[in-house]
Amino acid sequence: MARPISKHGQPSAAKTDGHARQIKQEKLLAALRGGNTRTASCAYAGVHHDTLYEWLQDPLFSEKLAEAEAAPEIICASSIIAAAKRDWRAAEAWLKRRRSADWKEITGIEWGRLTIDQLVALAGAGEDGVDSAGDHAANAAAVAGPVSE
Repeated sequence: MARPISKHGQPSAAKTDGHARQIKQEKLLAALRGGNTRTASCAYAGVHHDTLYEWLQDPLFSEKLAEAEAAPEIICASSIIAAAKRDWRAAEAWLKRRRSADWKEITGIEWGRLTIDQLVALAGAGEDGVDSAGDHAANAAAVAGPVSE
């Protein structure tokens, strides 16, 4: 694409700036489509992050940026889904991340989420006559009485 020429045979400053901006924007968008972060994409395109935020005020550029950032996610998700057909671990990873409420790994009781009734039921759920080592130690200390020095 040829740059507009002024009366004096030089590229017009306003058009050159617009052309340079367009080139930098396309370079930044290409980097984002490649899965890079905004920080890395700005560095690659030679754009300060403040400039990117100025460009984001333009609804058309903002839409292009959103599409560029979404593209690698679509590719990666498709790849994981394809791999899930061959390897259960890929399916598990997708489920844990995408449907975490139903598929997250539970490593213990989330005490803060239990109601009082649930806590009371858990407290009384032990078997009658079965004491823990801690129970035995507490009983022994109670029978022995206070320790004198």
